[in-house]
Amino acid sequence: MPSGCTGDLKGTEVLQSSTRTPTVSEGQVNNAGDEAKTSHVEALIEYCIRNGSSTPSFHEEQEQGMFKVWIIVGKERFELRRTYRTVEEGRQRVAKQVLARLRSQKNDGSGAERS
Repeated sequence: MPSGCTGDLKGTEVLQSSTRTPTVSEGQVNNAGDEAKTSHVEALIEYCIRNGSSTPSFHEEQEQGMFKVWIIVGKERFELRRTYRTVEEGRQRVAKQVLARLRSQKNDGSGAERS
């Protein structure tokens, strides 16, 4: 990602981490273009691999029984302000937002944030 981006997604939700298998969400499209069930976490990892980005790392901390989750891609940290009951719930939500942001930056062509 371009160095001019802050990578913060504050203002919505925060992800949670877990060693369990990611929750599956429907409606994602795999590389072949077929309808498939893919988690947002898996989709983000695949997107980063296909586009030459570093593999995202997932982090969390527990605060008063809830989890704050963030994802680091390259030198950027992405997080949402919301906390989650489970790590996996948080990871899926943050991964979804990060993936949307990366895709929009790629489509903009410039990759820089607008003021």
